Amino acid sequence: MGYQLGDLGRTFRDQMYNVLTGGDGSVPPAKSSFITWCMPGLPYQEADFAFAAQGIGTGATAAEDKLLLQQAYNFSSLIDFIPDVTSGYSSGRQDGVWRNASGARLSEIYGQILKFSKVVDDQLTDDQKAKLDRFRGLLRVTRTVKDIVTEQEKQVTEDSPMLKAYKACM
Repeated sequence: MGYQLGDLGRTFRDQMYNVLTGGDGSVPPAKSSFITWCMPGLPYQEADFAFAAQGIGTGATAAEDKLLLQQAYNFSSLIDFIPDVTSGYSSGRQDGVWRNASGARLSEIYGQILKFSKVVDDQLTDDQKAKLDRFRGLLRVTRTVKDIVTEQEKQVTEDSPMLKAYKACM
């Protein structure tokens, strides 16, 4: 009986799964352990971003232009992709394939959002303007300090204590 390439891949994946998650044929791995193949990222070579560094249409030959276009297409397809984040929890082994289950693209979703968005052109009332100015005033404070070299006083604007506390706990 001959083995298919897919059989070799499944055998390798099963062996990796058992080694990495701590399970074996008789003891399954913990339910909280799983393997995700694309996190924290995907491997790229520096040459894969030549399209961004050089620009599209800057190749010396038609073949180079074609390569730059292919690189740009590959990158745009990757970042326009919505992965199925539940795939890691969808099977008993908690493994999955990085694929777009719904077929939706980020660009399509953003396009729909923009298409159906409405922008209201409305003027603020004096009370709303005063409230907005009061809240903006809580973000920054202006104080007078003396320059240590020239001993001249000058105004400096810096984060308010409230904003500093927010940034420290953010």
